Amino acid sequence: MAPPDNPAHYRAVQRGDLAAETLTTNDRAHLFWAMYGAGNSIEHIARRTRTTTYTTDRIIRRIGREKADDHLAAVAVEHRWKGVA
Repeated sequence: MAPPDNPAHYRAVQRGDLAAETLTTNDRAHLFWAMYGAGNSIEHIARRTRTTTYTTDRIIRRIGREKADDHLAAVAVEHRWKGVA
């Protein structure tokens, strides 16, 4: 994982001191996914990052789809390599 574009803002949003809108798109997506992966609810992430639950959910769903697509592509490549139809 690459370091945040603006580490100070990233940490401040993580603590709840700044709104997520101060982050770059990539930093915001990474933070939301990390918080979600750590077991935080959509509501908690939204409150902590000062975003709406709609926006939080939309970003997490987009990342989840991208990760699922990446996984499916890797599985397809693996199956082709093994000769599995």
